[in-house]
Amino acid sequence: GHYGRGRPIRRRRATVCAQRIQQGETGYIVHGRKPHRKRRSSVDTTAMGAVKYNLNQLIEDNKAYFLPPICNKMMHCDGQLKVFCVGGPNMRPDYHLEEGEEFMYMLRGDMLLKVVEHGKEKDVLIREGEGFLLPARIPHSPQRRANTVGLVIERERTQQEKDCMRFYIDDTCQEILYERWLQCDDLTQKLANLLNEFMASEENRTRKPGPKSFLVKPAYEPDSSLKLEAPFSLEKWLDKHRVELDQEGGKRDLFGKGHQTTMVVLGNGTHKTQCPGTETFLWQVKGSASVSVAGRAFTLAENDTLLVPTPGNYTLVNQPGGRTIATSMPPKSTL
Repeated sequence: GHYGRGRPIRRRRATVCAQRIQQGETGYIVHGRKPHRKRRSSVDTTAMGAVKYNLNQLIEDNKAYFLPPICNKMMHCDGQLKVFCVGGPNMRPDYHLEEGEEFMYMLRGDMLLKVVEHGKEKDVLIREGEGFLLPARIPHSPQRRANTVGLVIERERTQQEKDCMRFYIDDTCQEILYERWLQCDDLTQKLANLLNEFMASEENRTRKPGPKSFLVKPAYEPDSSLKLEAPFSLEKWLDKHRVELDQEGGKRDLFGKGHQTTMVVLGNGTHKTQCPGTETFLWQVKGSASVSVAGRAFTLAENDTLLVPTPGNYTLVNQPGGRTIATSMPPKSTL
């Protein structure tokens, strides 16, 4: 893959994507599939449903999962949060629409996220060490190169929510060629079937909308009012707010108000639950911390993560210079 404006969707490219998806490569999470744990060295499950990983060790232990045809490794999928790592190459011909937000962070290498903003195609380059919060109802198509790994966090869908897989006539994204709305439970098989169906369609052959382009009324329209925030360097953000976070109990929202997602950076000292009633994903991005969950103690070193199950109660104590990102994505019914 390469950066810059891509070429129009080719039939061979879509065929390869369908074949890879049938074998497990989606770029999406595989809902309902428990995370495979190849070794015990990267995971600690000793406390009341809380699950601890070290990101560096997880990637090292599961190198094969970040290569085609799989390209992803699920960390957490049994609860309300879906947390996974994605590798490449994985070049996607479709655009995805959902009602929840997605947080993306590049652990190794860069990625290109193609989006439709204000009705126009736009390329968002997310570099290594940068994070990006994708709002709900924004058409997006991740393009990942070889030898890259990204962290993705999103939430479970409700039974009433629908995802959309959309194909445009060309890379200007001005006219929809073909789309399907579906319940997001097992996208692996559904997406493979959808791509095969699209490949065999008259609409794909002619590159013109036809009788099978739109089978149902859209569940919702893309949000054309939002201006997307640019990806940001996490290291620079932490340095900018260092004085505030160095205070005892210092903390700061990573994205501010007005988002579905709650992401709070916890600085020095003691912190309690930030978003009660939901799962919380703790990521120790700097230094070390001790965490108590349901009476059990954990120690987090740099790049350790801990999933705190619902109701998400914990007490965290950061050592001087320690920084923890606490992420919660409340269900839609509670927003």
